[in-house]
Amino acid sequence: MARTLSRLLGKCPNVLYVSSGALLYEQVLALHMEGVVGKRRGSSYIGGSSPDRIKIKRPGATPAERFNRREM
Repeated sequence: MARTLSRLLGKCPNVLYVSSGALLYEQVLALHMEGVVGKRRGSSYIGGSSPDRIKIKRPGATPAERFNRREM
């Protein structure tokens, strides 16, 4: 799957291609990111909540709503 995405998207500086969920989660922990969102294979992306997605947060992560966000 990662190879297919890299062929379709080419070199994107903001995209990390991984073939392992465990490797991705290790990077989330190392970079102190909030977490990851997984989507069921074959499901379409729709805005809002969906039973086809799961959010896995890093232990001790600051909830996103606690950050000061600027309107763009």
